[in-house]
Amino acid sequence: MCFFFSGHGTSGEIHNFVFSDGLLNTQDIINKISESLAKSKVLFIDCCYSGNFKVEGTKSNNLEESVESFQGRGYAVLSGSNAIEPSYGGSNGSIFTNVLCDGLSNKILIKKGELSLYDLQLWVKRLLEIHTLNNPDTPQHAIYRANIGGTIYFKVSEYIPYEKGNIYYENEDYIIKSVEPVVTDKIKLTVSDQ
Repeated sequence: MCFFFSGHGTSGEIHNFVFSDGLLNTQDIINKISESLAKSKVLFIDCCYSGNFKVEGTKSNNLEESVESFQGRGYAVLSGSNAIEPSYGGSNGSIFTNVLCDGLSNKILIKKGELSLYDLQLWVKRLLEIHTLNNPDTPQHAIYRANIGGTIYFKVSEYIPYEKGNIYYENEDYIIKSVEPVVTDKIKLTVSDQ
């Protein structure tokens, strides 16, 4: 389950989403979404002072459960600013939303057609750090908090292997198609041969 909010937020002890007809308490929304029966939940919050939230502890799991059933359970929240700073926009709209969208389609981050939440949140945090270094008058720091065991994977594209057959070795980072010995003793050059 994925929740995305981009709009206005309030500062102070309690953070609220601001709508034209009132306020909604951010922590109440996070708590309500965390109760969903979905295995994993992700919330992306793009508004001023959005880092003012809590994530309750890691869910307890029965030791009899398999790793697959534990992985990705829980919820994660990625906000576009911390609890004491506004969220900024640029000429192309919100800085956080633009960085987030770039990360969702970044071919460097996508492995076998999937993007991990872990890689995405690192991308967002690093690019906002770069923005802050280059624009000290408009600092913006992403806040990520989660109680998920492992990470969540988003299927963002179809995975088409570069080479379908004759694979010698494949792992997450590279594929070796074939291995052939390199023989150098058959050709020996001496100074007099040149």
